[in-house]
Amino acid sequence: PDIGSYPSGVFSPVHASIHLADDAIDQMLYAAWRSGLLCYTLQGSDSPLPLDTGLLGNLTGHAFDELFPTSAPVSLQTLPSVPLTANLGGSHDINVDVKDLGLEFYAELDGRPAHLLTIGLTGPIGADLSFDGSTGNLGIVPSIDPAQLTPAVTYNEFVPDANDTIVESFGGVFGTLVDSLLGSLLG
Repeated sequence: PDIGSYPSGVFSPVHASIHLADDAIDQMLYAAWRSGLLCYTLQGSDSPLPLDTGLLGNLTGHAFDELFPTSAPVSLQTLPSVPLTANLGGSHDINVDVKDLGLEFYAELDGRPAHLLTIGLTGPIGADLSFDGSTGNLGIVPSIDPAQLTPAVTYNEFVPDANDTIVESFGGVFGTLVDSLLGSLLG
């Protein structure tokens, strides 16, 4: 917005204000992406949910069950291959467009760590700003709607014939896991 103009709902006069353009937010998101801040690794013991091949089976329609007859630990890495961009015209204070956010799954197979699967997620993620007038704290409340995120298999060498099943199963089960697995981390 122009200097001196205020959005509806902001009472004038104000003592201080910050106006951010989407270009400035895009630059911050690019810096976070380029610095590796968005790359994160979850091990089974680090997460609120046990990350193991049973969970991987539920996410993928049991496509990898034959490779893992007994439960084994799984690690999950986020690897965004494209910088995030801001969209200020959506339903949240800040809407972030995610393109090909890689979720990489690793587990030990035949005595060595193996890259099993990468799912690329594309879609919008919202963030709402909350200001506590009594403390002066500015909070960011993430809003992820799994139904808005489209999964695609971008890496799968072990069971490539199951890609369609994996996408179909992942889309259904991922939504139930977002709050328990990612909610505490994003909060």
